[in-house]
Amino acid sequence: MRELKKHQGQTFRRFEDEEGTIYCECRKCKEVLPETKNFFYKQKTAKSGLRSICKKCCDEYQMERYYNEEGFKEVMNENSKKWSKENPEKVRAAARIYYRKVLERDPEGRRAYVREAARKFKEKQKAGIYKITCKANGKIYIGETKNFKTRWTSHKSALKVRKKTNSSLQADWDKYGKDLFSFEVIEELEKDKVILYEREGYWIDRYQKEGKELYNVERLEE
Repeated sequence: MRELKKHQGQTFRRFEDEEGTIYCECRKCKEVLPETKNFFYKQKTAKSGLRSICKKCCDEYQMERYYNEEGFKEVMNENSKKWSKENPEKVRAAARIYYRKVLERDPEGRRAYVREAARKFKEKQKAGIYKITCKANGKIYIGETKNFKTRWTSHKSALKVRKKTNSSLQADWDKYGKDLFSFEVIEELEKDKVILYEREGYWIDRYQKEGKELYNVERLEE
């Protein structure tokens, strides 16, 4: 393995083996590693396109700041959330790769992990009363749920395939299209079936007294 000539401004050592593979000496730990994305993070301003400090050292430095530098943890978390929102496809792709790898190692353990993660996700979700409004005619649908985050999605899926839906709501959905409907949370409550049912009735009665036209025919007839 021969050492390559340093270019202007270079502060670390690079090498080339007999097969032409390029290696880089980490500027911090001095370990010589293949100069690839597997061992070094990308850096646009670098001539090689990679950082001169290996991933292990970069991660250790970041974690040191994460746990000890005031305010750094909050900034990192906020940046992570922002990136996840801007790159949903990359997040899902990474999750699929992780799932396959763990499933190959421990199928039963992975399934148990997924079930537990799903349970924790449901526990974190907020419950209460929601309103679906048809913007074309002002007609509304009042519903209760233990999970706001998935309820609107399940409504749209059911209306799309025309299965187990409110007939009046389905008719207007077919007539006006999904873009003319909105979903709104009107009250957050405990995940108690009795309380949810009672508050759903309260809001139906309230909107009816206000002269609103409702899709909830079944509750109005009780």
